[in-house]
Amino acid sequence: MKTSKIGQVLLWIMAAVLSVSLFLLGSLAYEEICMYTVSGITYDDDYYEYTIDDGNYVHLLYMLENDQRSEDKKAGLYEEFAAIGGYYKAASLYHAYMAVEDTDSAAIQKGLMERYKENIKEYEEHIDLINALFDL
Repeated sequence: MKTSKIGQVLLWIMAAVLSVSLFLLGSLAYEEICMYTVSGITYDDDYYEYTIDDGNYVHLLYMLENDQRSEDKKAGLYEEFAAIGGYYKAASLYHAYMAVEDTDSAAIQKGLMERYKENIKEYEEHIDLINALFDL
């Protein structure tokens, strides 16, 4: 009889631990979903700088797309980070168009690259890094 009571106690303890674990896992999943769907995300200039210094230009494009700054705060370094992201996107498209020999579309992207290049002042070294990525 004692063994069955001990077994029941252990079963209840395991059920409680499993329930708490499922609750915590569910709350973590909910937090992750909310983090990716919530609006109003803003990134500070230091995070942008860290991202480009890491060479993660794809994430830079993601950040620029999701940054919900007001229009009056999109000045200064933000414009330069946006220019770097635009240059990267245009360079990647230029490389792709040249690979399939679509010279008209490649010329449009080359023009965009030149326009973005004019807005990059403090972070000029990233132009060379992006060009090296695509062998331009």
